[in-house]
Amino acid sequence: MAILLAAGMGLASCTSHFEDLNTDPNRPTKVDPAQQFGWTIAKTAGDRYENWRGNLIYSSCMIQHFAGTTMGWSGDYYTLNMAYNNAQWERNYGHPVKNIEQLDFNLQKLAEEEGREIEEEMALVNIWKVFVYHRLTDLYGPVPFSEAGRGYTEGIINPRYDSEQTIYLGDGEVMGMLEMLDEAAITLEAAGGSNVFGNADIMFQGDAQKWAKFANSMILRLGMRISGVAESEAKAFMQKAIERGVMESNMDIAYIEHEFGNDPYGLGNNGVSQVFLENSGASGHDFRFSESFMNVLKHFNTAQIDPRLEYMTGVYNAGFDNGQYFETYYPFDGSAPTSYDGLPNGLEPVQAQALAEEKGFDELFTSGIGHLGFPQPNRTYMTTREAPTIFMSYAETEFLLAEIAVRFPELAQDANGHYQNGIVAAMEMLDLYSTSGALVPRDEIQNYVNSLPVLGGNNRSPLELESDLDEIHTQKWLALLFNGYEAYAEWRRTQLPSFVTNNQVSHPQGITNGRIPGRLKYPDIEQGTNGASWAKAVDMLSNGEDTFLNDLWWAKKNF
Repeated sequence: MAILLAAGMGLASCTSHFEDLNTDPNRPTKVDPAQQFGWTIAKTAGDRYENWRGNLIYSSCMIQHFAGTTMGWSGDYYTLNMAYNNAQWERNYGHPVKNIEQLDFNLQKLAEEEGREIEEEMALVNIWKVFVYHRLTDLYGPVPFSEAGRGYTEGIINPRYDSEQTIYLGDGEVMGMLEMLDEAAITLEAAGGSNVFGNADIMFQGDAQKWAKFANSMILRLGMRISGVAESEAKAFMQKAIERGVMESNMDIAYIEHEFGNDPYGLGNNGVSQVFLENSGASGHDFRFSESFMNVLKHFNTAQIDPRLEYMTGVYNAGFDNGQYFETYYPFDGSAPTSYDGLPNGLEPVQAQALAEEKGFDELFTSGIGHLGFPQPNRTYMTTREAPTIFMSYAETEFLLAEIAVRFPELAQDANGHYQNGIVAAMEMLDLYSTSGALVPRDEIQNYVNSLPVLGGNNRSPLELESDLDEIHTQKWLALLFNGYEAYAEWRRTQLPSFVTNNQVSHPQGITNGRIPGRLKYPDIEQGTNGASWAKAVDMLSNGEDTFLNDLWWAKKNF
């Protein structure tokens, strides 16, 4: 496929040496910076552990991509499970943060000792720093940033927590994420066709211009994140990014490929897929697509079912035959109103079973299927071990430009054009999950887009503008499947899509009074190991307490 060749042409050779990347670069006395950079990207994609807990159980269930068939999936009920809550913190500060900060240190040392030019390498390092840290601060709030990961290199074992505003915009002493991206993009634009880190760069194979587009697109992501609280600063950064150039097609997607490999828990396997494939049995690992998600696929366009439905979702036989689960796939039946109905969020298992009986899944699919008749991710395409990890897509970039055109028309025009481009890109992006070329038929994509109402126009009322934004964020929410971190952040920023807001879960065991949590808690160990810094961070939170009941600095108020 053209997309794979462009954005992942070196991946076969790169992922084939995941054994090399799996050698902890913090232990050798001398480390190849290129290998350390590739290792850090792979560790950021993560494995089953953090994808299961932070991405799927919490973020994706809270944002209603998925619903759980067990009360153990805390995000579906807004309950607290500290092991799940802590996973992203533990894994990111344990690996990507430590590695990217040490890589920074190692490169600076090479520059000092050998006179090596490191500007382009540092541009890539800083872009990836931003990627790692923005997920952490968007999940937890104030976090260690300017002093993080420096225990080995500088002896800082009790790093301070920086405020969200400082992390995004800096404070005179600390360079913020947006400035880091801005400087990196300028450096890489000047680099022309330079090859930075070569094939050890497992995302873009050292292509400086693709990294520059990624940096500029990330400026749109982060700029819009803070646009409600720091509009002028956000617009200034975004204007420069748009002028320099953001992602222009699916050839520019920031992603890595995976391979099957011998280790089912290794980095060569897609971390989300590991969740659905390991120890799943007939349960499909207890996740089902939510009612919200399936309603959009089935009913968003009154003229046509979303053509992604049959490729993204599936209902399977729950029986066990010759050592294999899910041998029988039941296709969507458009004539049956309850075919491929999603599971409402927040139901207890007995309620889910009763609803399945009410919908007649045993008759529609197969006797005994019960609540497993609610669809799960399609196992032929979406949850293979080789499935890609997508960090940022061209589709997301187009949806960001569509929103900018609605809210800040002085920066971008043609909201409807960007909106339609985003939908087409999101559907064609599914080619990355296929081994045999184009997945969603192109004529079906075009028919779908052609039948949608036109967004934008002159003299739009506030209600019409909000409706346009809701449409944009609905399609963006679909495109962010498996990236629960970003979907969760975007909902907190906008409280869109509106149906997510209108269907927040009120469960007796929930601890947020029926509101989607505003953040995750700090791991309890932080109080003991870094207590003074932790206490200052808690004081920076909106309610002054380390709870779910906080709106982050940039978020639309929900508490």
